[in-house]
Amino acid sequence: MANIYGEAVYGEDYYEAAGAPSGGGQKGRMAEIAFKFGKKTPADIRQLAVDAKAGLTNNPNFPNTTARVTALGTTIAAYDTAVTNQATAAAAQTTADDAVDTAVEAIKAELTGAKQDCEKVTRDPVLLGSSLMPLKGAPEPVGDLPAPADFSVTRSDAEGAVDGQCHKVAGAHNYKGEYAVNRDGPWQLGYEGTKSSFTQGGLTPGQVVYFRFAAFGPNGWSPWSDIAQCRVA
Repeated sequence: MANIYGEAVYGEDYYEAAGAPSGGGQKGRMAEIAFKFGKKTPADIRQLAVDAKAGLTNNPNFPNTTARVTALGTTIAAYDTAVTNQATAAAAQTTADDAVDTAVEAIKAELTGAKQDCEKVTRDPVLLGSSLMPLKGAPEPVGDLPAPADFSVTRSDAEGAVDGQCHKVAGAHNYKGEYAVNRDGPWQLGYEGTKSSFTQGGLTPGQVVYFRFAAFGPNGWSPWSDIAQCRVA
């Protein structure tokens, strides 16, 4: 019985040695072959196969293992081929990566040269901009703004008021907040300004009020934030 998880294991079962008289010959502990594959590297497993092939070749103790010896030789050869192919592929990938890195560095050098050529002629932003190379400090297009994130409303220290705030939205230069006593509206404007936080007063103490927030940018208003609610102090 083979156990692939341990080294040779000796149990309490016994075998009777070949040729021993029945009922009273030599006896010994039974052993199992165990490879511990889970603790071996691929190279270790290959070496196990090499050793087993050598040990079984023309071994009179195991006369019926010729086919197994051949199969071990085939699998060892297949492993060696796979390892060679793997090394070749890795070397090719390294070469390709190096070629890309070299090309990128060459592009960077040419761009730096182009920058210097243009700046020797002029530092006028309009003229330099015509080169289609990015100018230092030039604003990047913002595009449509996202809805304000993490918008929340909490009770204010002042009676009948709440405090609202959200993370600043990149590219926004104005904000507005609306409130309603029902989640579905109708909504009315409560705040409009340049800050992403506000205090809304004039509310009824003890009433639950709903709020939403939006940001304004080059392309207009963003979508509304998630609705936040707060019971007025």
